[in-house]
Amino acid sequence: MGSYTPRTRPKRDETIKKIYELFPILKSRHNQMANSLSGGEQQMLAIGRAMMSEPTLMLCDEISLGLAPVIIKSIYKRLAQINQDGITIVLVEQDLKRSLKAADYAYVMLEGKMVLEGVPSALTEEQVKKAYFGI
Repeated sequence: MGSYTPRTRPKRDETIKKIYELFPILKSRHNQMANSLSGGEQQMLAIGRAMMSEPTLMLCDEISLGLAPVIIKSIYKRLAQINQDGITIVLVEQDLKRSLKAADYAYVMLEGKMVLEGVPSALTEEQVKKAYFGI
């Protein structure tokens, strides 16, 4: 549905092709109902659907929740590619190590308030845990 706006409609086929290049499994599953896809495939589809509107900003909430490690690794790799293509990604994630490794900048929130922020390489795991758990 994201590609049915006047701005995105002309590039619909090109955008779908780009999504299929990112997530080849979706091309082979294009006739399947979304609820019959695996959890990882559904996550890929959700990202692809978001990309159809040609966003400049994408919010990904708990993208790894309940997925197998190999699928998580693949999705994070694709998010990096999407980001390199110019889409800013706001990643809400509890997987501390993986999300800090993927991020350019990190914010830690506790009860809706910002308690720590910075470049991930400057934040220690101990600092983040302390801020997150309010210790």
